[in-house]
Amino acid sequence: MNSRQTIRQAIRLKRQQLSPTICLQASVEICHYIANTPWFLRSRRIAFYYAVRGEIDPRYLMQRAWQMHKNCYLPVCHPVQHQSLLFVPYRRHDLLKPNRYHILEPNLKAHTPCKPLALDLVFVPLVAFDQQGNRLGSGKGYYDRTFAYLQRLSGQTRPLLVGLAYQFQAVKQIPTQPWDIPLDEVIVADYP
Repeated sequence: MNSRQTIRQAIRLKRQQLSPTICLQASVEICHYIANTPWFLRSRRIAFYYAVRGEIDPRYLMQRAWQMHKNCYLPVCHPVQHQSLLFVPYRRHDLLKPNRYHILEPNLKAHTPCKPLALDLVFVPLVAFDQQGNRLGSGKGYYDRTFAYLQRLSGQTRPLLVGLAYQFQAVKQIPTQPWDIPLDEVIVADYP
């Protein structure tokens, strides 16, 4: 079985080799599909992410969400709690600034964050995933820490965690850790 770091390196290399055209086509395809799903249509508070390094880009879906008058959020690195996230409202013309990882995020001081439990739908970036819904992220654990409370929740309303991926990001099995939070669903582009 491959180690988590070996899987990360192999998938990141494949993702870096994608052309901008392929990234755009895959992102638009996935966003078009999701825009018509019942779970997207009924969601009112949706957390997106700012795509980097060839990730599937959900911004096309965010534009659709704005048209439908949904509340859109982007993650912001928590200023106090180590390696966890806050979800800050993001509106069409808000300015974004790079965080310490050079990922753009909204101004935390300009808006009141939404509690993770209050979100209906969360799009989660990933490096790799398996058929059991296990996700391999960038390795810092931000999403796992932020949504750790889901391990203690049963039968209550909770956000739907959805990963967006290319086909090559699927692996047979991801070595898991006790703190890993699985995805509820992964939407995969038909190509490359």
